[in-house]
Amino acid sequence: MQCMDTTRNVVLEAWMAEHGYSSNSLADDVNMALDRLTGRPGGLDGSSVRGWKAGRVLWPKSATRKALEDVSGLPAVALGYVPRVSVVERPPWSAACPWAPRTFSVSPSIAAALAWRLALFTSDDSTCTRV
Repeated sequence: MQCMDTTRNVVLEAWMAEHGYSSNSLADDVNMALDRLTGRPGGLDGSSVRGWKAGRVLWPKSATRKALEDVSGLPAVALGYVPRVSVVERPPWSAACPWAPRTFSVSPSIAAALAWRLALFTSDDSTCTRV
């Protein structure tokens, strides 16, 4: 069995205490906010919120996060949540460009030739320029 190291969300706990929320009452209010947002009732309960407080959820799903923000009046980061960071960012190239960067391995001489060709191609074709 592997143990996951978690850090309690003391910011959320403090906000809940300050506003008189139990885990169950916050779950109820977030469920109502989810119903208003999506037209479907939320399925959260006290154990869901206890999981948030325990740090098992670093960044709630988008609808839940928006509902929690609506209930609290605060952005999720102000409640102690940490946004997910994209490991891979898309390069700022036009989708129409056939020479847009791809992930592959080539020898240095081929890489130099491709770079030279790309420079020629982008200087002649306005559809393959950086956005």
